[in-house]
Amino acid sequence: MQQQGWYQRDIADALGVREETVCRWLARARDGGPGALRARPRPGPPPKLSPAQKRLIPEFLWHGAEAYGFRGEVWTCARIARVLEEEFGVR
Repeated sequence: MQQQGWYQRDIADALGVREETVCRWLARARDGGPGALRARPRPGPPPKLSPAQKRLIPEFLWHGAEAYGFRGEVWTCARIARVLEEEFGVR
């Protein structure tokens, strides 16, 4: 976007981020090339769910929120967290 003449402020607005974030991205790309912008795994604890468990999540959600005792068919982060705790015993 910058190479097309966009201002940092406009890039930030278009991407829904702060202008300071765009500035960091541009500096990283300038110093390390485009590869410096590739996603890298974040350090932290290992995932609590295995890949196989993660693949089961859409099946649970497909049954709908009311199947898990919630009122209404709206999924929220808190509701999904409760389902994951119920199904897998993780918080």
